[in-house]
Amino acid sequence: MKHKELMLIIIMLALIFPACHKSTYVPKEDMTFNIEDGAPQGDSMGRMSYDDCPYMTNVICSGNNQDIYIITAMGQYKIDLSKECYSYLCTKLECEHDNSDCEMCEVKFGIKCYRDGIVFARGRNVYYREADGKTTKLFTNNYTTDYANEYESDPYAIYSIIFINENTVLLTGINYTFTYNLETGATGELIKITDSRNNGYTYLNGKLYSSVNGGKLFVTDLTTGKSKELAEQGINVKTYKDGIVYCKWNEGVCNIYFNNQDFSNEQLIIKNACPNFLVYEGNILWIEDNVIYAYDEQGVKCLCDTNDVEYEYAKLPLEFQNDDINLPDAKLNYCLDFYYEQGKLYMELVFDVYNEEGYQRQFSAFYVLDEKGELRVLEMI
Repeated sequence: MKHKELMLIIIMLALIFPACHKSTYVPKEDMTFNIEDGAPQGDSMGRMSYDDCPYMTNVICSGNNQDIYIITAMGQYKIDLSKECYSYLCTKLECEHDNSDCEMCEVKFGIKCYRDGIVFARGRNVYYREADGKTTKLFTNNYTTDYANEYESDPYAIYSIIFINENTVLLTGINYTFTYNLETGATGELIKITDSRNNGYTYLNGKLYSSVNGGKLFVTDLTTGKSKELAEQGINVKTYKDGIVYCKWNEGVCNIYFNNQDFSNEQLIIKNACPNFLVYEGNILWIEDNVIYAYDEQGVKCLCDTNDVEYEYAKLPLEFQNDDINLPDAKLNYCLDFYYEQGKLYMELVFDVYNEEGYQRQFSAFYVLDEKGELRVLEMI
């Protein structure tokens, strides 16, 4: 069978393969997420205005087959994959993690694993944090554009870091990008992507794909420095296999499309999915109603229904151990984020707990679902 015919059959099977349940979203006109404005807004708990998707595009994570570094609305963590435990991304003894002197409270963008630690951006600076917590400033950005100067409080701020080879990264500002070599410190020329705000990026074979203000999808050839519009709509663009995937809205429902690098073969692969999908190990993953789904060439499957996780499995984080908390009354609120590594699904679940006076508090706990389907809570160290 020819490759094209096989691909067509796979796509048709994916479209008719029943998901575990049908997606439901509030009508588009009732959403605070406004694709025309290109300005997604989450609620106070980090969730989007549609009914059942956490705002996962705010989740920053990176893994290196040994550790996973995760920054979420609940905190900043490091997961040790071999020991199956996690810790705060803070090395200060007896730190309460609640003030500007704590590393946990520092805003970080674009974290990526590098050597035995991570590189990340904070404001206009790029830092390297070693595994033991030692942090070194590598670079201060002096690039900017007219658009950034006019509309950004800090026109030099770096928002994402994308590796294009072992030591070279793309650093992206609000509407521009340039290369930076982590080993030599050399920078490339400034490339302006568009004359508007860019909301997300992915890199593939010398081209940078980006969603820009208003939801349009652009591609930038990094060799020539030229950009062009690919589609009127295409948000949350990701690299997937030998092409890209992105979301398009239709009456308040997201459909996910695949296209080749030349953008000449658009294919609808997932209907009624959460727009805040992620790509891990050849799978497209997303959450709806606290259920984690995955799509591959075989179709859609349910990886984990976190609604079935019993609260008694949760171990209270350190900051709750001396509090007057009635743990048996804890209830799962939502699955905040997840990470898929080596066939194992790591999840951060948020629980509601109440003290004797009835005041609500929240804590999060990490779980792992292994390849055998066994669910275990990770201990905090």
